[in-house]
Amino acid sequence: MLNYRLISQSQFCLVEMEQTKSSILHALYGSPSGQTIADFWFETELDAIPSERNGRKQSVVHRYRDDSGTIVECIKARAPRGPKDPDYWEAVKHSQVYGFPDSGTRISPIKLKVIHLDFRGELPAFDKYFYFPDPKHLAERARSAKERGRLRREYRKQDYLRQRSVPLKKEIEQNGIPLTNDELEVLKYILERNYISGKVLKHSLFHGHEGWTILFETNHNHFNGYSDAFCWQW
Repeated sequence: MLNYRLISQSQFCLVEMEQTKSSILHALYGSPSGQTIADFWFETELDAIPSERNGRKQSVVHRYRDDSGTIVECIKARAPRGPKDPDYWEAVKHSQVYGFPDSGTRISPIKLKVIHLDFRGELPAFDKYFYFPDPKHLAERARSAKERGRLRREYRKQDYLRQRSVPLKKEIEQNGIPLTNDELEVLKYILERNYISGKVLKHSLFHGHEGWTILFETNHNHFNGYSDAFCWQW
């Protein structure tokens, strides 16, 4: 069971961090009215979900202020309805097994508009080529580089990305979409970096792999910017 508290109508405060980041996000996503954790966590023949753990159903408890300003707590639990709806979740009554002193009260889930962003579902152009290169394309590039004697070693995908970064940088500088101040502040907060500006561009310059590239401008002592390909290092 994951517990968290809603400290405003748009902000969650996590109070138990034993689960992975993904499971916490999925719990937050599935807690409000009309949402379900089953969009991400569901049972299959290979991955069974225990119906209970320590006497508790698989559940999420969230706290929020209702329309009267009273702090209430909702238990949203997994309650399978057989093969027709095996991953059903619903609000259930308070009980001592969930840590509540009283029993019998059922609180409706909070009503919130939910937007779930999962960056694994939107790979940038760099990652698409770096992790999923076309072997035939790389082989042709390697053959050409060897014939021309351009390298003292075997041709690598890094060499192709390095070459294509030249026209990509020019394209971003000329046609990139500038980040707004609000967007920049959000990225600075999430990534904990002091960005001065940034531009994004959707392109297919990496052998047809269409995707986005972002170029940040920074006030770093040793360089003035970098792309999303290496932002994790700085």
